[in-house]
Amino acid sequence: MKLSNILGSLIIALIVTTFYSCVPNEIILHGDISGTVTDTETSQPVMDVAIALNQSNVITDTTSTGSDGSYLFHNISAGNYEIEALKSTYTTVTKNAVVVSAKTTEINLEIVRTASIEFSDTYLDYGVDATLMSFTISNKGSGTLKYSLIESQDWITINPTSGDVTTEKDTITVSIDRALLSEETQKERISITSIVGDVDQQDQIDVFVNGVLQEELFYKIVRIGTQVWMAENLNRGLQIPYAENIRQRDNEIVEKFCYDNDIKNCEIYGGLYSWSELMDYNPPDAGIIGTTQGICPDGWHLPTINEWETLSNYLGGERVAGGALKDTGNIQDGTGFWGFPNEASNISGFTALPAGRCYWGLDGAPGYHDLGGSCTFETASNNNSAITLRHNETRMNFFIDGPQNSKNSHPVRCIKDP
Repeated sequence: MKLSNILGSLIIALIVTTFYSCVPNEIILHGDISGTVTDTETSQPVMDVAIALNQSNVITDTTSTGSDGSYLFHNISAGNYEIEALKSTYTTVTKNAVVVSAKTTEINLEIVRTASIEFSDTYLDYGVDATLMSFTISNKGSGTLKYSLIESQDWITINPTSGDVTTEKDTITVSIDRALLSEETQKERISITSIVGDVDQQDQIDVFVNGVLQEELFYKIVRIGTQVWMAENLNRGLQIPYAENIRQRDNEIVEKFCYDNDIKNCEIYGGLYSWSELMDYNPPDAGIIGTTQGICPDGWHLPTINEWETLSNYLGGERVAGGALKDTGNIQDGTGFWGFPNEASNISGFTALPAGRCYWGLDGAPGYHDLGGSCTFETASNNNSAITLRHNETRMNFFIDGPQNSKNSHPVRCIKDP
């Protein structure tokens, strides 16, 4: 045999031997695990459930359920596993799974919603008159929910102070003893601990007295004669810059100006609103007692000129009512917000502040005027009627047909519905 043929045969034999030595004795095929997670009570799929794949108490992979409640683990080595489903407000569920090569193992899980507390109200507003209110506690999950309640002040009485609920609702009555209170605003709370198994959850119900709540701001209120007024200027809405070609608009968003475009002035003096904005773009209110809520809280409305006159008469008439409405002190002495001299007693508790105003000049340019010097409140009767208080007089000035009010922006006071 020629040497070339011998060498060729040896090379072929080497290649064949090398090939077979690289081929495994056994081809390993992996398997899959798939399934769906449903709510035990409703049988509906549950999305965003965290699914853990455990083997020998070690997490080897994780995924989560989609909108149809399904999940999938792909290309898993054959063997014994544990599937664990976790989601807040549900009990954790585990299930054993055996993965077989080249097959899909289906593991469906049902999870049970845990007991979870739900309240009919997040706060109780007693205003200036109420002494008894209530709310309900219910269980929006499964099982038994245990709860206990503690008041923050001894003038608050709760009944019952503890209990448990399954499918029913418990009514909690809360009474307050006004004999132990001043006329100042009070913001207190009822602390609630709910117990599910070994887990405690903390919640609270706010208790408001002698004030009114709107959009997380709690305003002082005061009774003057037969009327109940806000004792602070409204500070509701989105601040927009007071600048040329920028106006408050009828866009379903309450907008406010702040004096000097400074949000701190809104926090002290309240927002400044055009007549249309404060009326929430309603027509003039022709009633003797107002019915236009405008941007006021629920149960309150914008005062008519007649309601301002009723206030003035109760305080002794126009010549002295202004002094009875204004906050005391002055800027120069560091005792208040009004300029000197401040002719004021505030015997009414109305506590009017000198918020000034925004105006548009004859050239269309924006400006500010009289912070510390005066305060004007427009009425719901029409856009040219208002009352003005000034630092150097006790008079309550009425403008039944005042000039250019519709072009200016002023603070707002609301009066409670009868």
